[in-house]
Amino acid sequence: MKIENLRYKKISSTVITIDLQNGYSITAMETFNPKHYTLHLTLYIKDNTVDILDLMEEFENIEIEYRKSTHTSALKYIATEFSHGKFDKYIERYNYIMKCIDRGNALFEEESFATADILTNEQRNI
Repeated sequence: MKIENLRYKKISSTVITIDLQNGYSITAMETFNPKHYTLHLTLYIKDNTVDILDLMEEFENIEIEYRKSTHTSALKYIATEFSHGKFDKYIERYNYIMKCIDRGNALFEEESFATADILTNEQRNI
């Protein structure tokens, strides 16, 4: 995928989201430092079908050079890091977390059905 194909969507004046076009998006929270002419970013990853943000610890409060605009600077930084595979481990971790949630949910449902069956059997004996 070409870096030029990535676009950002403005969520608020300091938050953008970038669809990585692979089923995941990056949410970037930006803070501009006019004194040093730098931009501080904190990045989160999320599956496009699930509204759960996962902090990308290596990209917490990253200082980058400010260019034309805060959003354009953030987009270029994110596109470059993505093209170098820097987000792969976070995508893998997100998948793992979602599998854990799915398995845990299935376990809770099984326990709930088992409890319901026990109650139904006890009610029959009354």
